[in-house]
Amino acid sequence: MFVSTKSENVKDEYIIKETLGEGAFGKVYKVVHKRSGFVRALKTIKKNSVIKGGQGQNDELFNEMSILKKLNHPNVINIYELF
Repeated sequence: MFVSTKSENVKDEYIIKETLGEGAFGKVYKVVHKRSGFVRALKTIKKNSVIKGGQGQNDELFNEMSILKKLNHPNVINIYELF
């Protein structure tokens, strides 16, 4: 599965609809992809939470992202893009 990494603003690609949930490190939003019209969930992570957590937490975050990039299963979330 191909996962693209993007540097532009997420709002250029998605219309943010509503908040679905909130946790200690960020929020999850319902969004609509502007070009395809697909409804997706967008997980945001507060940068200061990751930075304050130190290198170990950063490693865990990037490890989680690399695992999600490799997975393709109907019972596990798919990751499409990283901003």
